This record gives sequence, C-alpha cells and structure tokens, in this order.
Amino acid sequence: MAITLLVVVTISASSTPPLNPCDHGHHGPSPTPPSQPGAPLPRRRPPPAGRTFRSHAIDARLEELVSPSSSHEWRDPDLATLLENCLPNTLDTTVWQAPSEVEPWKTTFLSTGDIPAMWLRDSSNQVLPYFRFLKEENGAGGIGNLIRGLIRRHVYSILLDPYANSFSFSNITNDVACDAGGWLKDNTTMRDPITGARVNAMKAGIHQRKFEMDSLSASMRLGRLYYEATTDPEPFDGDWIRAMETIMGVLRTMQKPLTPANFTQENYTFQTLTHEPKDTSAHGIGRAHRFTGMVRTAFLPSDDSPRMPFHIPSNAFLVVELRGTARLLRSLHRDSSSLARKMEELADEVSAAIEEHGVITHGKMGARVYAMEVDGYGNSYFADDANPPSLLSLPFLGYINASDPIYKETRRLVLSPDTNPYFFGDSDPSLPGGVGSEDASGNAGLGHIWPLSIIIRILTSDDDNEIASILNTLKQISGGTGLMHESFWFEDPTQFTRPWFAMANSFLGHTIMELVENKPYLLFKNKTKYRTSGLWAVIPRSYSIFHQCDKRWSQEHIGNSNKSICQVGCLMTSIAIALRGWNLTCYSNLKGMVCDPGALNSWLGQHEGYVDEDDLDEAAIGRLNPAKITWPTDGMHTKPDLSLETIKDYINKERIVIAHVRNRTHFVLAIGYSETAEEIAVLDSAFNNSFYEFNSILGWRIFDFK
Repeated sequence: MAITLLVVVTISASSTPPLNPCDHGHHGPSPTPPSQPGAPLPRRRPPPAGRTFRSHAIDARLEELVSPSSSHEWRDPDLATLLENCLPNTLDTTVWQAPSEVEPWKTTFLSTGDIPAMWLRDSSNQVLPYFRFLKEENGAGGIGNLIRGLIRRHVYSILLDPYANSFSFSNITNDVACDAGGWLKDNTTMRDPITGARVNAMKAGIHQRKFEMDSLSASMRLGRLYYEATTDPEPFDGDWIRAMETIMGVLRTMQKPLTPANFTQENYTFQTLTHEPKDTSAHGIGRAHRFTGMVRTAFLPSDDSPRMPFHIPSNAFLVVELRGTARLLRSLHRDSSSLARKMEELADEVSAAIEEHGVITHGKMGARVYAMEVDGYGNSYFADDANPPSLLSLPFLGYINASDPIYKETRRLVLSPDTNPYFFGDSDPSLPGGVGSEDASGNAGLGHIWPLSIIIRILTSDDDNEIASILNTLKQISGGTGLMHESFWFEDPTQFTRPWFAMANSFLGHTIMELVENKPYLLFKNKTKYRTSGLWAVIPRSYSIFHQCDKRWSQEHIGNSNKSICQVGCLMTSIAIALRGWNLTCYSNLKGMVCDPGALNSWLGQHEGYVDEDDLDEAAIGRLNPAKITWPTDGMHTKPDLSLETIKDYINKERIVIAHVRNRTHFVLAIGYSETAEEIAVLDSAFNNSFYEFNSILGWRIFDFK
C-alpha cells in the first residue's frame, strides 16, 4: 500500500492559506527584549489562540509544576520559567500539520523553527520530551496522534529519498521559494536505476540532500520509542517495513570502501557553491577510506562535512537503533524475522568495527579514548561535534554506560580546551563552557557554544554537584530570552544565533523533566534530600563550586602578599561561591555575571578588603552590595562555639555559613547537613570533600545575603 500524502498548508480549517508557502501562520517567539541582568527570565509561550498544537496532558503537567498555585517551590524560579517556555515550544510554534480527531490519517510536519523545513533528526528530537505523556494522551487528537503522524511522515520522507536530511512541506513543486540555496546552489546526483546514468537527484519534497547517516537512526529511534511507550502496532504498516528495508539498503551501500577502482560508481554525490569548505563534500563523494565494517557519512549532525568518513558517534547511534528496531520487528509478530536478523548482523559488524578502529590512544594525553572520526587507514581525528550524536552523548544514546573507563576519559578530553578544538570556555562545570562546531552555515563557528552540548552534560552525568552547577548556567546561556538557541558567543550569551531553534528547547524541556522525575531535590526546595559521597544531605539552596587553583586565577596574588589564590584563597573562594549562588556581582559592568574568585580578589584589592597583606576583612564583603549583603554582629566565630542544631538552623534559613576546617588551615562553604550522621555537607574549593564531621570544625564565619 502506498502512502497518500495530503498536501495542505495550514493546520486549521478555519484559517486562510498564506500567500507565502513558507509561512505557516506563526513566526515563533515574539521579539521580546531580553530581560535585564538580574531580572527574572520572561515567559515566552504564545497565547493559547496562537499555539499550533494543544496537548492537555502537557499543559496540565506544567500547571502542576510551575503555576502560582503549584505545591512545588523551585530553588531557582528561572528554571521553572525555562521549563514552561521550552517544554511545549515545538507544539506551540512548529506544527504545520498534524492528525486530528476529524482527520486522523494526516501526517505530522514539524519545522525546525526559523527554517521552513523538517529535518529527520531535529523532528525526532523535538518530540523527545513527549513520549512520557503517551500513556495518558494516546487517543485521537492528542500527543500520541501527533507522534504517529510524525512516524508516517518520516516513512514517506525516507521512501522519497533516504539520502536527504531535510524535507519541504509541499511535495508538488520544488522548494525554490523556501530554499533557494538547496535548489540553485546544490549539485547532488544519483544513478538512474534503469540506465545507470548520473542524474539530478533533487525532487519536489526535498529541502536539502545532505546525507547525514544519523538521520536514518533518528527515524528508527522515533518508532522504537513510540512502541516502547505504547506497544501500539498501528504506525508499523507495510510502508514502514519498506522504509526500514530502504534504510538497510543505503547503510550497506555506504559501508563500502571508496577507492580509485570504484569511486566513479558512487550512487550518491553532493557538492554546493559555497565559500565554506565544510559545507560541501570533497569531490562530491567524500574522502578515500578503507572498509572497516562501519558506515560512512557525508555530513555530520551539525551539517558540516567530516574530515574522515567514519563518524564514530553516528555509528554508535546506529548500533543502538538497529538492535532496537530488530527487537521491535520481532515484537510485532510480522513475517520480518529476516529483516530483524539482517539488522542485528549489521549492528554486530559496526559495533566490532568501532571497538577495533574507533578506540585510539590520544597523541597528547596518552589516554585510551573514542575518536571522533577515522578512515580505516589507521588515521583518526579527536574532537567533538556539538549536535548529538556526539562523543559526549554516547551514554545518552544508549551505546555505553557513563561509568565506562574509555568513555570517562573521552568525556574528560572532550570537555577540555586543551584537547578539543571546539570546546570553548572552561571545563569547570561552574561556568558555561561547552562544545561548538565549525558549522559551515556561518551562523556559528569558532567561539560559539551550542547549548545542546551543555544540556547533554546533564543527561550524561549522575554527579549531583556537577548537575547542580550546570543547572545554574542554563539561565545564563538563555541570554535573557527564556529560550535556548543554536549557539552563543562563549564570552557573552546575549550574542546568540537562531532565536527560534525548537530542538534545543525540546532538549532542555526533556532534561528538566528527567530531573523532575529522577532528581527532584535538585530543583525543588521542598525536595531537599541530596545524595553526595554516599550520604543523603538536606541542602536548602543550590550552589556551584569554584576551585581556588583554577588556572584562570590560581596564580593571582592575594592582597599585597606574594601568596596566590591557589595557596591561601580558600575563604575568598568560598565567599565567591556563595555570591554566585545568590547571583550577586562584584562590578556593575559585568553584564550580570556573578563574580568569580579572580574578580572578587581584584575587587577586594581595590577596596581595602585585605589587612595584614593577605587576611580577608569580612566586613569588606558587606560593601560589595550593602542592600543585599550583611556582615552581622554574630558573624565571627574563632572557636567551635555554635551547636549542631544552630548550624542546621542557619543553613535552613539560608544564611551563609563558612566552616573553618583542617585544624584551622582551610575554609569551606557549608551548604547542608546529614540527617543520619553529625556531618556538614560542604563545597570545598581545594580538596575532594563533600562532608566534614561537625566535631572537626573549629570555627565559623556567618553572612546574611538577600
């Protein structure tokens, strides 16, 4: 049975078709000015009448979590605003067409946001947060109907051209009006199946024909996640089986080596008129490579061409989804065991090839890591691409456990500017450092961080301290808009690209929902139990660590002394951590970014904040912002003269409590306490300690912030 695709331009029968076929009646976030530094993030949902799809289940969940009447008290209200804006953004702004109770046979078309086309990868990720709602809203007209329609649209698109990465809404005329570049600059060909002649491969319905192998895995995952959530066989008809067979044919074709003997016979070619080498494929066919067992790609998830044809993360993603789709085929009880077996065989080949060719010894660090790209000749390239599938995202994809030693080393080097040319900022999770890409579109490029990479850091970590630190950066990387973007300049999140990028918003919505469901204590004040170093602690307020020996400020002198921050800056660094937790700045010209130890040390040096060369004058901290910071009369305790119950009371009241530890040689910020032992939970700027025994603490410094 062939798919019938009804071509309409709007999703509402009551609205008039727009004159511009690229205009689907909604233009994304309104151009609201970013919030001022320190002000709450703005709420950015369009009014109900302007939303392109309504899910009662999602609206009800948001009402429960973020409405003024909610029983949840958020540690940071800006995170609640981000959830409210980002979780439904795809539904609110990008649904050009979807099935309804009246027209259940329709397909679903989701634009990326500001680009009037649907990417297979993006659209499958755009609905990622919504699978959790399928059990309560899987009937006609609900979120289940939307995802079923999206599966059908993916099937149609793959059968139209499995090498294309993005598709137009209309399948009647070419897409020159919406994508002049794809139709007027691109040169992409295929072999005529009858004559063997090379012919133009662009056709109506295709937006761009860049072969990004992860697009096919994304389509397989879309079906797998739907079936796992519902066990509903309805979308998996004969056309879906044909699409899976088509995918297998492409994968086997792109598994072949590229040599002087066969390069003229390649079925797929792509070149484009561009000033950016990464926007086209070398010689139209890519670079030479030997057979490895992996599948080669022409372009990466960020739309750049690779240096070497075998992209390890895309192949890892493929392994997971081939095996998952094989399980799905067997569960459907169809006469498809042969296809399932073929998928499992290919998955085994690719997996073995990844471990043989993709695990390398890093040339600088000597660590065993996954390469980003290889060519089968023994050459490799280590970096990472911001857009998943990426090396950073391997546990999120389901390929490997985050505790795997090779992954841990890979992650460490990916998150370092010393070993990843596309890591910008700093590897310290207290700052919004992250991965970018070359991005041949020119929209991003060197120095631009993709928020997706920072979000993936949360999804691949089980370390509560790391997650809490990164959560604190999310509102910063929003650039004051309340939404995520494609990228931002690493020194200034208000300089961003693509203000309407639905996939990044969906990823953030999914991530916060994962924390709501699995780690609520990181988000809510009334869920205060926090697991760290094997103990549960009550932590009323979330703080992010600074390290006094961070290379950015470690060698700066304290006061007029010859001693450095790394040597004696523990008290000052603990105060900087507290200031950051309360979003208090050192200087008014820092664009609202709170002060780090280097900035605080500089301010103290300029404002008589040190006495006797290197002793911090606690009273000077109050002069930073007298309206919000107080050095109280009970602030100084040079002896252990406060009871455990008093300290617990101070912490519950969110007073700033700094403990004098290690026989009075070190200061740490006290952030909580154990319910089962006489232990104080801390952030330690120099040592790897999450708790100190209460009886080992020999003094205190107390501040009041507001």
